[in-house]
Amino acid sequence: MKPLFNHQTKRQARAARIWLLLPFLVATLMLAIVDPAAAQNDRENGFTYRVAIEGVKQNGLRKLLQDSSRLVALRDQPPPSAIGLQRRIDQDLERFRKVLRSEGYYAAEIETSVDLTGRPARIVIDIALGTPFTIDQHTIMFGGDGAPSIDVSESVLEQGSRLRSQRIVDAERQLIRQLQNNGYPYAEIAERKLRVDFSTRTATVLTVVDDGGFRTFGPLRIEGAKRVQEGFIQNFVPWKEGDPFDARKVAAFDQSLENLELFQSVRVEYPPKDDAGDKTQQELPMTLVANERKHRSFGLGVQYSTNEGAGGRILWENRNLFGRGERFTAEASGTQLRQGLDLTYREPEFGRSDQVLILGTEFQREDSDAFDELSGTVSAGIERRISRRLVLTGIVETEFSAIEDSFGSSDSQLIAFPLLARWDSTDDLLDPKKGVRASGRLVPHFGNNRGLLTFTSFDATGSTYQSFGTNKRFTVAGRLRASVAAGERTEDIPANRRFYSGGAGSIRGFDFREVGPLDSVGDPIGGRSRVELGLELRTKITRDIGLVPFIEGGNVYDQAYPNFDGGLRWGAGLGLRYFTAIGPLRFDIATPLNPRSGVDGNIEFYISLGQAF
Repeated sequence: MKPLFNHQTKRQARAARIWLLLPFLVATLMLAIVDPAAAQNDRENGFTYRVAIEGVKQNGLRKLLQDSSRLVALRDQPPPSAIGLQRRIDQDLERFRKVLRSEGYYAAEIETSVDLTGRPARIVIDIALGTPFTIDQHTIMFGGDGAPSIDVSESVLEQGSRLRSQRIVDAERQLIRQLQNNGYPYAEIAERKLRVDFSTRTATVLTVVDDGGFRTFGPLRIEGAKRVQEGFIQNFVPWKEGDPFDARKVAAFDQSLENLELFQSVRVEYPPKDDAGDKTQQELPMTLVANERKHRSFGLGVQYSTNEGAGGRILWENRNLFGRGERFTAEASGTQLRQGLDLTYREPEFGRSDQVLILGTEFQREDSDAFDELSGTVSAGIERRISRRLVLTGIVETEFSAIEDSFGSSDSQLIAFPLLARWDSTDDLLDPKKGVRASGRLVPHFGNNRGLLTFTSFDATGSTYQSFGTNKRFTVAGRLRASVAAGERTEDIPANRRFYSGGAGSIRGFDFREVGPLDSVGDPIGGRSRVELGLELRTKITRDIGLVPFIEGGNVYDQAYPNFDGGLRWGAGLGLRYFTAIGPLRFDIATPLNPRSGVDGNIEFYISLGQAF
């Protein structure tokens, strides 16, 4: 039932409009007689005006009124006459009443005043809000065969709370979600009745619900799976046949399949209400409609920087090796300083549906100022997805390496137990506009390098992204990294396990790994602790072109903790972005802000795909 309001009769309303229009007509006639040029201007340019909304101090309510106003929205398109202006005022008054009622101001009074003697005309809409109405009682009623045995008290609006339309809608949505999560997939709001009492400034709300009947999960039929085995898909189903319907489990099933990256799209369906039979037919047949993506891919990548030279990578991947989502990846990468081959095998649903077995082998060769290395690593681990955003990983790895650095040559044998946590709430892998990324890596090491050694390293990185401006043209991106290693002296830790900084991905403007301690000939030694930070303002100039001013700083220390002795090294620069279908192509040029005399250069530039972080 709609709330009752004081309304004029149609005859009274017509009379009121005539009397309201009369001053406009008289003023228009006088202006035409007194100032023919102004009248000619009105005919050519329209009836210009200014509008002010007064009496409302609440910013949120004021914005709602302004957003709903045709006077405000069309002020740059003036009407051709005073009659057209009055029509806009009438439309706004009705819109304002709806907005005020939605916020609980059922007794609000609106007065308008119009001054047509000047150009532009001045319109003032003065609103007396009065006391907002509150909820006296909210009742939830179930039609048909009676209420389900579910506690719905959390969806009942509290007595004395502010009467707002959105609050009522939100409570009803929460109620429907609760029902859909507890066996009632077809639950819907059948009717809403609102009665207001002007004498007490209160309202009673009645929500009538059609629960649609209790349903259980029936058999699951799979459509569209060709190379992915149906038995493998069935292992990810989070319900058993006969369980009460639960919309959360349907969403979790959908998300689990998307995480496999085997399908272009997945959709879980069940019959519409009209085809599901009457309420006595409880079993609900389910259907998974899957569209498989290509499971084999081949990729090429190129990059260039002044401190590492030209580089590239070749990748081949099969994401469905044996028909159960097994992924095998072979990647070869190289620059003038480093070359590597990485082979990885990932087997999903290892022991449980949210767990992945990871086996890997990596070969690495490096010839840089920091050290020369020839190494091989074999690893095995378990990755578990805790939530859509959080992934935990535990790994056992062994490494054999031959290294030559500032402290001489050594052959090292290490066994390590990396523990990793990764959080990602960003909206895009290569070009995030919002969200947070964070990762932590704790690694105990045991082995031999010029003698027995035991040390533990920890590396944490976080970045955040926030967009603003028209069409989100601007994105502020910030990054922070901190690393520590404890248990051994710097010279006893293998050179490839120390921390370095400088170059792409750390502090642009400085040479590759050149930030931090140096030996007597100016080669980097590395350290046991590291700090890095960076800030970018990513600006879109056109749809395809962007500019990115940035500043980055950091340092590496010989101590097992950052003591900030000597401060931080700072680099700054400007980047150009060309946005392609697969991500932004990046060109950056940077310079050190506080270079070391005789050590650091003047300009470095970098070319690659994707944002810097």
